[in-house]
This record gives sequence, C-alpha cells and structure tokens, in this order.
Amino acid sequence: MEMVMLTIAGANSSVLHANMPISKHCQTEQERPMKIMVVDDHFLIREALHDLLKQFKDNMIVLEATGGRQAMQLVSEHADISLILLDLSLPDRDGFSVLSE
Repeated sequence: MEMVMLTIAGANSSVLHANMPISKHCQTEQERPMKIMVVDDHFLIREALHDLLKQFKDNMIVLEATGGRQAMQLVSEHADISLILLDLSLPDRDGFSVLSE
C-alpha cells in the first residue's frame, strides 16, 4: 500500500462579487502561470501527473524532480510554487524530511 499525503501551505483565496471590478493585482495573478512541482522517482508517475495537471489549466508550469535534493534545488530556484505533489518514498531522502524542510 502506498501512502499519499497532500499538504497545502500558504493558501491564497479571494472573494469577488459579481458587480465588483477585478483589480489589476487580481488580473495579473490570474494571468500568471501556476507552478506545480511533482516529486517522484518513477518516470511514468511523473509523466502521468504532468499530463493530468496540464488538462486542468493551460496556463500552468509543471516542474519535475526525481528526488529530495533535486526538489529542494527547484524550490530554491522557484519561490512561487503553488503546489507540490511529493512521493514519500524517495531514493535519496525520506519524503517526510523533504516535507519538513
């Protein structure tokens, strides 16, 4: 049995009313591509998740990492990642230690 954990940090939500004009800040946030990182050592899993995520939204960047070290490198290069899908059984590090870092 494979364990899956979903953690969302820094959730950002906004409420817009029907008659309220959208501010420039909201417009730029909607136009900015969402960044999601998939961390898994299995190529087929990464590829399947990448394809599935791209079906939800065209304006999305999917980053891929094969292990904990590569994931932490990508996090340091891309501070604006919105979601990380993390395999807890990585070859180089325990997924929980990556999550806590």
